[in-house]
Amino acid sequence: MNIEPVAAVDIGSNNIRLSIFDISDGSATELISSRIAAGLNNSIVNNSLDGDGISRLLETLRHFKKIVQSFRNIRAVYPFATASLRDLTNQPEILRLVREQIGWEVEVLPVADEARYAFLGATRGEVDTGVLADIGGGSTEIILFKDNKMTQWTGLQCGSLSLFRDFIDRLLPNKQEYRHLRAELRRRLKELNIRVEPQPVLCVVGGTGRAVLQLYNEAAFGSGSLDILARETPDPAERTIPAEMLGRLTSSLMNMGERAAARTILWVKPDRIHTLMPGMILLESLAEHFRVPKLLISPTGVREGYLIEHLLRNENGD
Repeated sequence: MNIEPVAAVDIGSNNIRLSIFDISDGSATELISSRIAAGLNNSIVNNSLDGDGISRLLETLRHFKKIVQSFRNIRAVYPFATASLRDLTNQPEILRLVREQIGWEVEVLPVADEARYAFLGATRGEVDTGVLADIGGGSTEIILFKDNKMTQWTGLQCGSLSLFRDFIDRLLPNKQEYRHLRAELRRRLKELNIRVEPQPVLCVVGGTGRAVLQLYNEAAFGSGSLDILARETPDPAERTIPAEMLGRLTSSLMNMGERAAARTILWVKPDRIHTLMPGMILLESLAEHFRVPKLLISPTGVREGYLIEHLLRNENGD
C-alpha cells in the first residue's frame, strides 16, 4: 500500500528540523531532512520567548513551508513542539502567530507523549531491555524498558543547550566547570523517581548522541589529536560507544586546551561547538548513574515515533 509523503516539523529548544517521509507498506523512509539552529532556548526571558526568538521561529517555519510546498504531493504536515514551547507563558500567542502567519497548527507534546514517541521511534526491536535517553536542547526524557515495553519514565529539566547556558562561561567547559556540572547532574539524577539498577545498554536519541558518536569515530579512526583513543578492532559502521570512553573523550578535549579542543569539535561537528561537551557530560552522568557498559546511538527518534503513532498503526493514516 502506497501513501503520499508526509512531513514532520520538530520545534526543539536548539534546532528546528523538517523531515519528509515516504510512507509505504508499513514503514517510513526519510526523503529529506533539513535542520536550522534557531536556538530558541537562548531567547527565553522570564519563561517567555522574546520577540527575536518568535521572529526566528516564524522565519524558520516559513522556510520549511516553502520546501514542503515544492513537493506538491505532501499528504499532511505535522508540526510539533517539545520543551521549546511546552511551559512558556506566551505559548498561546506563539501558536496563534504560527497559525495566522504560517497556516500550521502546532501540537505541543506533553512530556509523557514525547517519551513514548522517543521509545517507539528509537528502539523498534533493535534492543529489548535497557534505558533510553532522549536529549534535547532544554530537556531530557529518561525511559526504562524491558522486553520491548516501557516500564518507567521520568525527565530532567535540562538538555545540552540549557547546560551550556547555565554552567559554561566560555565556549567550552574548563576542568572546574566540568567537576561542578558532573556533581550537579549526579544530584539531579539521584532525586529522580526512577528505579536505579545496572542496565545492559543506554539507547541515546537526539542530535547530541549522534554528534558524540561522530567525535568518537574521529577519535577511533581519524588521524587527529584524539587518535590516542583508537579501538583495537575498528568498525566505522558501529553505532555503539563503550561507556568508559565518554570520560576519556571529555578529558582528552579539556587537556588539549580550549583552542585545540574547539578546532577538533569544529572539524567533527561545527554546529554543536558549544553544546557537544555539555551533552557529552550529561551522557557520561547517565551512563554512570545506570551503570551501563555501552551506549547505542539511535539514528531515529521522536519524529519517527510520532509518525508510527499517527500513521503507521492505521492503514488509512487517519
